[in-house]
Amino acid sequence: MKSKKFVVLFVVLVAMACCLAACTKKNEGLYFNNFVSQKQFSGAEQKLSFSEEVSVFSYDVENDVFVTMRPVLNNYVDAGFVYLYGLASATEEYKAPMYHSVISINGDYAIVTKPAVVGDSEGNTKYTPTIGVVKFRGENSGDLTGFMTAYNNMFNQFSFVGDYIACPGTMDYPFSTATFTTFYDYSQGVMLEEFRVRCDYRYEMAIYDKYLVAKLSDHAFFYDVTEIQTDGYLTYDPRGGYIAYPEDTEAEYSDNIEVDIFYIGNGWFSRTARLKSTEEFSGYNIIYEDTNLATGASTLIYANIRCDFYNAATRSVTDKEWLIVDNVANSYYTDYYAQISSYLNNSVTFDEETGIYDYSLPYMDVSAMVKEGYSIVYYYYFPYIDSGSYQSEITFCIMDANADIINLNDMLMPAVFVDGIGTETSDPLYSQYYGSVHYFDKNLKKIERLPNVDGANTYATFLYHGKGVVAEKTDYATKSSKYGVVGTDGKIIVPFEYKELTPFYGEYALGSKAEGGKKWYRITENEAEELSDVVSVRQG
Repeated sequence: MKSKKFVVLFVVLVAMACCLAACTKKNEGLYFNNFVSQKQFSGAEQKLSFSEEVSVFSYDVENDVFVTMRPVLNNYVDAGFVYLYGLASATEEYKAPMYHSVISINGDYAIVTKPAVVGDSEGNTKYTPTIGVVKFRGENSGDLTGFMTAYNNMFNQFSFVGDYIACPGTMDYPFSTATFTTFYDYSQGVMLEEFRVRCDYRYEMAIYDKYLVAKLSDHAFFYDVTEIQTDGYLTYDPRGGYIAYPEDTEAEYSDNIEVDIFYIGNGWFSRTARLKSTEEFSGYNIIYEDTNLATGASTLIYANIRCDFYNAATRSVTDKEWLIVDNVANSYYTDYYAQISSYLNNSVTFDEETGIYDYSLPYMDVSAMVKEGYSIVYYYYFPYIDSGSYQSEITFCIMDANADIINLNDMLMPAVFVDGIGTETSDPLYSQYYGSVHYFDKNLKKIERLPNVDGANTYATFLYHGKGVVAEKTDYATKSSKYGVVGTDGKIIVPFEYKELTPFYGEYALGSKAEGGKKWYRITENEAEELSDVVSVRQG
């Protein structure tokens, strides 16, 4: 969880929202969902207030739950006090702050720790939290476990995996030394054992449809959760075992191997294996930039990458020739992309000179952009291969649930469609591409409005909303970049004069200029009015 503390009661000076995913139209456009422009907001309504000592600790975007916090005195810790945590929506307090921590949330359920004081055989007492599962929302809420297990933060004692809760060992004895993991159905308000697998806590596990994947850095196992043996363990078929680099028989390179597995649908998985290094080595077949999302720092990576597609239903493997998958976005990964985009949308930078927070255009939840039954598949391509360079870039294709490839030749990145206008938007994982100011119609036809001028300037097109597309113009001579808004008819609605610029919501957009410090303006099609009381402009 983030340790950032948020104020509970919000006072809105100028409020804007970009809640596109909640406003999807149906059956318009090809492969991509079409969203509706949001109208402007002019105020906020208080829905819930807490006591003075309670504040908001974090927000879980996937489950629409606030985690609240309050300090309490505790004589058993060095600091003299601890924080307790609770759960709430925007309108209802589900649980007042009573937990030592909230580890994970899934729907109406949470894995939490409770504060506890335990005595030893010599009569000494110490603060030792215990871990368990609760239902915090809806009918029959309460504890699903007895909270008799001491919390150990060195491994995941309980975790949500698909529709199950997984425990290394059992829920009564979850130990890091256990050589198996037990899966429990918790949907009936109790923990009912369903099956086990012979994989320990080190494995990253996920379930898609009825297929369980257990993955370590250099290998993975695939199971069908309906195939349970008489001893309670899932059936293991050797064809469901994946070793990334079987030629590494001495595990010499296991620390440098990374395996990524993504689910496409209908039993199809993509499997990408990388043997990577920051130094050039014999046998590499690709070079790419690895960017840290938190810091923005990039590292040049040399890698030997191989990719194939595995069908868990038939337990067969196939190649897609040129397709080397880096990532996948579809309905199976909504939690991941919602979390990434929310994190980036809420990561604001404070400008010490102006005393104002920096603004960035919204990052999209890419998994919400593509229609059900399709996947956005990001893959590597090699624009410089003719010159012998293995320096790679990222682009994408669409893949249907049968793992058949659909190429969209004019798009380099996925498009977000708003009011039938599609733009290769600001992607949470990948860099923006530069060129002309352009957009796509509902038939995926590319329409250019302002051309890239070689040696003079170039553009990045970010988002259509309300009146036009927000674009960034970069001047080659001055190396400066400014934002403006271009209508779908090519008319410049807002000149390229702004250091920061929001989309239009209703009749207004907001923009900032660096004029002896940051100054914010409320912008219409005809004028820009300076605002004197703006502290922060945010989205998400």
